[in-house]
Amino acid sequence: MIHVPGAIGQRPMETRQSYTDQLTDVLVSLAGGVGNTGFDNLGKGVAALQAASNLYGNVFAIAGIQPADMRTQPIGPCMLRLIAESLIRTGSCAFKIDVTAGRLAFLPVVSWDIDGGPHEASWKYLVDVPSPNGQRSEWLSSAQILHFRYSTDSARPWVGLSPLQRSPLTAGVAVAIETALRDEAGGASGYLLPIPSDPNDPAAAALKADLAGLKGKTTLVRTAAGGWDSGASARPQMEWTPRRLGANPPESLIGLRADVFSHVLAATGVPVSLFLAGEGGGHRESWRRFLHGSVQPLGDIVAEEFGKKLELDVQFSFDRLFASDIQGRARAFQSMVSSGMDMEKAAALSGLLMEEEA
Repeated sequence: MIHVPGAIGQRPMETRQSYTDQLTDVLVSLAGGVGNTGFDNLGKGVAALQAASNLYGNVFAIAGIQPADMRTQPIGPCMLRLIAESLIRTGSCAFKIDVTAGRLAFLPVVSWDIDGGPHEASWKYLVDVPSPNGQRSEWLSSAQILHFRYSTDSARPWVGLSPLQRSPLTAGVAVAIETALRDEAGGASGYLLPIPSDPNDPAAAALKADLAGLKGKTTLVRTAAGGWDSGASARPQMEWTPRRLGANPPESLIGLRADVFSHVLAATGVPVSLFLAGEGGGHRESWRRFLHGSVQPLGDIVAEEFGKKLELDVQFSFDRLFASDIQGRARAFQSMVSSGMDMEKAAALSGLLMEEEA
């Protein structure tokens, strides 16, 4: 990250750190038991976080955008997917609002510093915009930047916080378990075959060749019962029994990984049952809760930033996905009508009118 000394008043209030700096922060915070920085990069190695970010990315990629305006035209599936995945993984995402030759474009920003006062309109961004020829640093006003944040702290509203940054202890456990399993799986693996002879002895060379060329076939070898040239007392206790050498993680570690997997999903707002085998009704209910309780609120947050910077009332619609909840809405409609509510009002409240218009 390039910083221009004394460029705009005070020191930057938010800095996107390098991986090395973030790793150092994690080690320090874990050692001292304080802080929640650094997990935005380390958490990327956790399978549950990847599963959650993929799900959010896929859902946002098919979102409907209103209004159909020249300013919303550059907002496509790839951009929305990138925004959703970044918010779940790292808590923030930024784009430069660029106009070149009369064409509007949103250029991804890989890192940034922020200076300014308490009002967002006064913020100045020192951004790094990537390109095939390298990164270019430049100062931009807040009006020239789309800055999306998953969550914020009231003491630092300019800093985006990811779900795992809000749950640093769970993130630390998840990383430790994944690391332990990776090390376990990365150890030596294969089969050990005891023989009553020095394995480096030239007499064992033919045996090695026969074993290497088996590939499911049958071959004739000397019995191990005689002990070969070493005598019967030196023979193996069992005849030609290979012993497996490889990963053997304890059941407790496997169980803990599954438990933490569900907690990471819960922290990101994804119902755990969406990733478990079960009957259709339960999955439909989990999908409904995910769309209404997690996806739509995050979509409204993203739309608010677009609307503020583009000076439009931008809205994201997930009607195509809500259609999977048609049975639930039909039951709600029937219940309201049975209670005496007007049919048109009940249809509007249950979302059925939206389905007809779509």
